[in-house]
Amino acid sequence: MHGYERTFRALQRQWGLAVGLYALGFLGLAWWLRPQLAGRAWLLWLGMSSLIGSAILMYLYTRLPENVRDRDLALLPTLGLGTGLSLAGGWCLAVMGGFLVIPQPSGRVAWLPAVCFLLALAADLWDGYLARRRDHVTALGADLDMTLDGLGVLLAAGLAVRWGKWPFWYLSVGLARYLFVWGLAWRRRQGWPIQPLSDSVTRRLLAGMLRGFLWVVLWPGVPAWWATAVGLALVLPFLVHFIYDFLVASMVVDSQDPDFRAAMARWRAWTRGPLALGLRFATGLGAVWVLLQAVRTGHPLANMPGLPALAGLLTLFLILGLVPRLAALGLYGLMGWLLINQGSFWFALLTMYGLTFLFLWGVGPKVWWQPEARFFTRRLGS
Repeated sequence: MHGYERTFRALQRQWGLAVGLYALGFLGLAWWLRPQLAGRAWLLWLGMSSLIGSAILMYLYTRLPENVRDRDLALLPTLGLGTGLSLAGGWCLAVMGGFLVIPQPSGRVAWLPAVCFLLALAADLWDGYLARRRDHVTALGADLDMTLDGLGVLLAAGLAVRWGKWPFWYLSVGLARYLFVWGLAWRRRQGWPIQPLSDSVTRRLLAGMLRGFLWVVLWPGVPAWWATAVGLALVLPFLVHFIYDFLVASMVVDSQDPDFRAAMARWRAWTRGPLALGLRFATGLGAVWVLLQAVRTGHPLANMPGLPALAGLLTLFLILGLVPRLAALGLYGLMGWLLINQGSFWFALLTMYGLTFLFLWGVGPKVWWQPEARFFTRRLGS
């Protein structure tokens, strides 16, 4: 038997192990869910989860020959810890996706989709790190990672729509990657030019924040009006950026054209300069107003020891430019909590919109200290 065949057989055995672990996981969880779900809902869940899990495993099987490093075309004999973690995250996504075909559960089970999505997000955060640290970055791992990213957004957005927390058209954020891939494939079949996209910090931040927000939307008790109103600040930029990326990838927009690059440079200079600075101060003042209203009206926030002081400190940090992105993220959670508990609706909502912009596009000039910036703009382990 040739070396390639032996290596491929070893990969097939690891794939078979993944199949067995997936099956045992689904059956064990179905046994736990059986008394928790009404009627035969657990069977519907098991069928849908198994279908999604099978699709993930079959996709992996067809990509086994891509288990190679970029610098070396030799097939690697192991999938690696990074790909293994990706597969664990895929199992969690399949568990979450099973709830698409049953009514929204109650009790402890109601938290299971959100917990599974959180575990999948954690796996996605660390799988690339493990692969880079262990020098096991492969085309297979990168492809599987992107595929599961798109699947996770689609399943989470589908659940948000299925449970009535998002309007139907918000599902477009979950379909975006599939439309992107299909559109480029169609152009390739027509013989029209396409090009790969360069890495984008804004794209990664948008995708990360959207998935984090979807995780919150899946929490039991989060009202539909809140999920829809706050989510608009992420859905619209995501779709606009997606359309821009498609135009660049399909070479309808020439990103290397000197005039286009000059126009984009002016746009970035304005949005990340005067606009970001002005919005930072306006958002800080909006947060102050919302916090004062909460204290004046006796909102539960005012009765929690230390929380008003923390909110005030985060607002001051944001305005002064001290760890501003972390401050914006902390204020985002506080404003969301105030809004969901009947705080100052419009001021809190507009403040959250401003915080979303600052987190994604930057806080502008006049910043004293932002050591956290590299954690938001670089990949783990890079």
